[in-house]
Amino acid sequence: MKKSTTEKASKAIKKHKTKEISFSQSNEPKEVSIIDRAKEIVSKSKSANQTDTNEFCRMQQEIAEKIIEYDRIRKECEITDNAQSATIHRLAKPFLEGHFTLAVVGKTSSGKSTFINTLIGDNLFPTGRFQTTSTLAFIEQGDKVKMETLFCDGHEEIIFDDIQKIKERLKQLIAIPEEYRHLPIYDINLLISGGDDIVEILKKKKGIEERTHRQTDESLWKRYVNCHEKKDIAKEVHITCRLSDEYRGWRIIDTPGIGTSGGIQEATQKLFDKRDNDGNKMIDAIVFLHDGTDNIEDDRAYEFMERIVKGLTENAKKRLFFVLTKASDLTFRTYKDQTMQLAKELYAKSFKIPEERFTYIDSLLERLNNEVKDKKFYGKLECPSNWDSNEWKLMTALYPEIKDQIKKNGKQLTSDAVEAIVNEWSNFGHFKSILNNFLRDEKAIAYNTICNLIEEDCLGFKNELEDEIAILEKKKNIQEEKEKLSQKSIKYHDLLNRLKREASIDKIWPEFNFIDERISTFRKIESIDLIEKECIQIQDDAEDKERIILENIKIEFKKYITNDNQESFARFKMIDFDDLMRKAIDETPKIFVPGETETKKGRLWKPDKEIVKRYPTEKDDAIGIREHYTAHVIRGIRQEKENFKKELTSIVERYCNLINGELENKCQNADSKLQQIEVQLQQLETQLDSRNKDKQIADLKTKLEIIEKREL
Repeated sequence: MKKSTTEKASKAIKKHKTKEISFSQSNEPKEVSIIDRAKEIVSKSKSANQTDTNEFCRMQQEIAEKIIEYDRIRKECEITDNAQSATIHRLAKPFLEGHFTLAVVGKTSSGKSTFINTLIGDNLFPTGRFQTTSTLAFIEQGDKVKMETLFCDGHEEIIFDDIQKIKERLKQLIAIPEEYRHLPIYDINLLISGGDDIVEILKKKKGIEERTHRQTDESLWKRYVNCHEKKDIAKEVHITCRLSDEYRGWRIIDTPGIGTSGGIQEATQKLFDKRDNDGNKMIDAIVFLHDGTDNIEDDRAYEFMERIVKGLTENAKKRLFFVLTKASDLTFRTYKDQTMQLAKELYAKSFKIPEERFTYIDSLLERLNNEVKDKKFYGKLECPSNWDSNEWKLMTALYPEIKDQIKKNGKQLTSDAVEAIVNEWSNFGHFKSILNNFLRDEKAIAYNTICNLIEEDCLGFKNELEDEIAILEKKKNIQEEKEKLSQKSIKYHDLLNRLKREASIDKIWPEFNFIDERISTFRKIESIDLIEKECIQIQDDAEDKERIILENIKIEFKKYITNDNQESFARFKMIDFDDLMRKAIDETPKIFVPGETETKKGRLWKPDKEIVKRYPTEKDDAIGIREHYTAHVIRGIRQEKENFKKELTSIVERYCNLINGELENKCQNADSKLQQIEVQLQQLETQLDSRNKDKQIADLKTKLEIIEKREL
């Protein structure tokens, strides 16, 4: 990062000092502009040494500096044209206001809670052999500790600034008592939240047991249902707390623990493919944790992983990381290389996970490393108050082995020597580097697009100033420029009509024939879970196809219009094609999914809401229920496909109309600008001397120099 860029950003902040706003403390967060958010980020980065180990914060800071510098240039050069600023700000928003979101997935007792507690730096989540409910828990940076819980009956509960109370409440909400650990809690909670009473739930007991491969006593079901109403079942938990600088900007999502029967739960499955209003994935990376002390070659372990991966869409699989936990275990350390090689051989090729996404960690060792400053004699320390005593015993039991390893290495027993071994065994540094490299590659497209758009705008501002100077210095003739402008206007509108024909729905729609081909295979799919996964996959593929098509339309318009703007005052480089597309999408009337109330970006290609996932009431009618459900799904998707076509047709038509209007505005503005310069030039030339004219040229050249010396 260039030093001058940071200096200019800092100067801009001092010049336009604004009140700092905390995003985590306000019950009703204030709207903060992108510029103010960028200034806040640059100000905070001065007091935090986070850019070396946190790729998200590094990119966030660089984008913030570029946005501030871009804003400074526009203000100092008195540029009123919006240019591509709307798209630049929209693309910058996920960097400046978003997170690097990490979803953590794993079998019960895989080390999920321990891993998250290490990232938080406190024993917040209950550990041990707990099964967890269907609750999703979101954890992100906040200046103060707060927990907000949304329950299935719609009411909310908020706990402020009481870490002990949050710990206790969190255990009540997400940890299932030992007596219920073998119950199919997710399915039972789903039925309770859907309004079923104990009579209806017990009718479906056999069907649920067939589906989940678990058989439990009916009295246990009755006890659980009698103790749990909708108001007692947490749907989502949102926690803000202080994270260390290396995790600042991260958001961690604890997903429900996966039972021994395997399978990604429906709520988790949907979350993995959820997008925000701008089409960005809500989840950046999915970390699958697997107990490193389990036999990696066990057939049951492979079958379990196979069921997990089957439940992921193709997009989700591309963001999957495979991490073995509990790496400080002596057996794992002894056979570490062989275990990792076996894991790659078994899972990398079979499930198409890149080998570089395989690694191992020990969360407790990493936490010890972060919290214990002088490690030389840590084995004699008392258990810290924010640790579980059993977990602390596990770590202190390693102390003799660590000392032996230091001795074998020919080193003296020092805090640094202990830390080196702890780092080696925990392997967290390597794990973080894998995530940071992935993040950099994933965000690079948006990052580079922002930089390119800013550069395009600055070149457009520069060209306009140069043209204005050339006219004032009589190097360009106004009448000739007007004629060029008129000719370009005719040419561009002819071109627009041709491109509109190329972008017609009749030419686009055959790209979506795959939808009918895919749903024709639904009756062969073996389970309701996989049918639902395929519904999400079709939606994902259709929306990916839509994005590609709309992107190609934008590229075609932009290519033809910008390539012909080299000689005339009437340049069109600053048309914001991306923003026009966003407007076309936003202005298109949304056609709701049957039975749903969500708009296009939140929709699921599935049947009416009242036709929810159904469970057979008897073991033998599972096939009939699946066939009935499949028929409704197929009808729902076919109807939604027609709605999708109508929306896409409207978007394309509106986009073409918006470009047409923008071209007319640009031509009119350019013509008006030429007329203003012509009048101004005549006024200047009637004066006795040319000092005013020279001053105006000098002012324009000063603005030109500001742009030429930009640090972006």
